[in-house]
Amino acid sequence: MTNNSDPNSLWRAAKMEEGLFQWVETCLGTAVTRLRKQGRGRPAWFIDTLKDGQVERFYLRCDRGIKRGINQFYPLSRETALLDKLSDTPVPVARTRGFNPEYQALLQEFVEGDVFFHHIETEEERETVGNNFMRALADLHSLTPDDLKLPADEYYVPTTPYEHAWHDLALWEKVHYDSIEEPEPFMTYTLKWLKRFAPDRTSGTVIVQGDTGPGQFIYKDGQIRAIVDWEYAHWGCPMEDLAEIRQRDLLYPFGDMMTRFKAYEEYSGTALDMELIYYYTVRSLVNTPLALIGPELLYPQDHADIAERLAWNALFMRVTAEALAEAMAIDLSNESVALPDPPPSTRTSRLYDAVLNDLQNEQLPRIQDEYYAHRMRSTSYLFQHLRQLHRFGADMERRELDEMSALLGRRPASISDGNMLLEQRIHEADDSDDEAFIRYFYRYSRRKELILGDAVFSQGDQGKTATLQLLRKF
Repeated sequence: MTNNSDPNSLWRAAKMEEGLFQWVETCLGTAVTRLRKQGRGRPAWFIDTLKDGQVERFYLRCDRGIKRGINQFYPLSRETALLDKLSDTPVPVARTRGFNPEYQALLQEFVEGDVFFHHIETEEERETVGNNFMRALADLHSLTPDDLKLPADEYYVPTTPYEHAWHDLALWEKVHYDSIEEPEPFMTYTLKWLKRFAPDRTSGTVIVQGDTGPGQFIYKDGQIRAIVDWEYAHWGCPMEDLAEIRQRDLLYPFGDMMTRFKAYEEYSGTALDMELIYYYTVRSLVNTPLALIGPELLYPQDHADIAERLAWNALFMRVTAEALAEAMAIDLSNESVALPDPPPSTRTSRLYDAVLNDLQNEQLPRIQDEYYAHRMRSTSYLFQHLRQLHRFGADMERRELDEMSALLGRRPASISDGNMLLEQRIHEADDSDDEAFIRYFYRYSRRKELILGDAVFSQGDQGKTATLQLLRKF
């Protein structure tokens, strides 16, 4: 095995705990020859070993290490239990080689292929891969609770349409309200809307992957090699997974959505229910800000990608407003939000520029380690956001107070005061107020995006152009 007393040992260089590294080698029964930490997301490593002269590759994931927030309800042990069951079905998943409960670490065989569907060059291959994924999703949705026999305490089987919509969403609601320090009226409005319009029907009871679609499957030679990331899987309505594909399409464009949905309808034999899809689109999109606003952004964890989370929060707030408008047949195409004109250059603004130039053009190009390069990019994006706040923060706050005034009938003393008053107004409102609220929350979210500036690119190359494919025609 590897000599762990060597100061240049693999585990230390790859920022892995020694005990975890020893477990990996014991589990595989051979020495690790190469170890590389993945640059983003949860703690994860790519692992190489040598067996009979052939390189074998593996992938190790660990829990995010966050004991509060939404992840407290979704430990990696829960996902492992599902993967063990799915490995005996037609659903393509990576083979599990071991699970370590002490480190909450899942060791799987590495699956060769690509994940970036939108990088496929030919339309023919895109359609082949897209159709094959929808077929795999139909295979997943054909499995029943009796087929999988998952632990009931971890995978509750809903019995009513309301439970299909809310038994999992209730966890996200709890995390949000338990963690915020002052009201977030947009989230309050959306959660109330989801209760008011909770479905009176369901299209079946299936395993909903919970974050399914492009970027969450590995493909090669036109075939789906593995569906990955089952962290938020639960029993629910199949239309929820179709809605999840819409949110994945934001950053990983997946082609014409109705074409994909029609393929699913053909393969599964389950009729599309567009009103349910509209509802579950709101439900799937709001999950991200519910999970981020309090637990992730009020008190950021060490090593967290704060810029990425700020960008996700702003984007998913905006598309949640778009989905609410779609569900309510409200046309937002005439809404326009822009930044104020930039203020004159000052000594302080030039200092911001100098620091940003140093981060991007002096430091980043010289960092060879992928993990630390990603961290530096994240830091530079966060600094760009701080520069935007310095430039435009006061003007944007005045605009926010102006907009709040129109809804409240008087000008709040501050943003915090306005949020308290809006929260009260939402609890007192009737159905006639929906359009005014949805239009306001759309503009509110756009202002959050604009104040990020180029930090929206922390989400990837689609960060600044991500749009929700509207399925309701106006």
